[in-house]
Amino acid sequence: MTQPTPPSWLPDPEGSGRERWWDGYRWTAQTRITPKKNRSSKAWWWIGGFIALVVIIGAIGSTLSDTGNTASPSGGTPSTDARGTATTSTPVDPQADASQSAAMSSALAEATAREQDKTQFKDIGDRDWQLIAKNPDAHLGEKVVIYGKVTQADSVTGDKYIRVSTGAEPADYYTVNTIAKEGVNGVFANVVEGDLVTMWARVWGSKTYDTTLGGSTTAPEVKVNVIEVTGHE
Repeated sequence: MTQPTPPSWLPDPEGSGRERWWDGYRWTAQTRITPKKNRSSKAWWWIGGFIALVVIIGAIGSTLSDTGNTASPSGGTPSTDARGTATTSTPVDPQADASQSAAMSSALAEATAREQDKTQFKDIGDRDWQLIAKNPDAHLGEKVVIYGKVTQADSVTGDKYIRVSTGAEPADYYTVNTIAKEGVNGVFANVVEGDLVTMWARVWGSKTYDTTLGGSTTAPEVKVNVIEVTGHE
């Protein structure tokens, strides 16, 4: 039998799981160690891919940040919200601001005109007014026409309030002590103590105030939208 050229491997003829190794002098049973594949190159591929991904994400984030920090074409001021998201404040438009102010003024004028529309207030009898005065909180918002004599309009009551003895009909003597509150700016400007008045008013509830004698009293309160002076005593 021709011997193989040493050194060499031959398959295991006996099925023992070992190959035969000829070293030039004899056969020996050995297990051949198969060199492992070099995995370092694969690891470097993974590392390189991860680094490239990080670089790409960083570049995208930088681009978005630059975009968010650029002033908008409309001139708004860039800022960031609580989460760091870029936002742009709404620029002030003088023309729009003026238009909004005009709209608000118009709405206020319409509301004032409605409150001064005498047809919205009802005439009531003396008994009805007595019931309202007894429990004004139960009649909040009711619009009524009442008559009276101004009993106080001085530095104590100020420009916003007057005190009036009132009734539901014109009379020589009025019994219901009433606090009248300004409903429209300047409505009491030409009213003084002793004036006889007609008031178009909204029931505003009850009001407690201090008296000059050191005590306190509670009276019905009305919000006056229109007042006319019909005489003076």
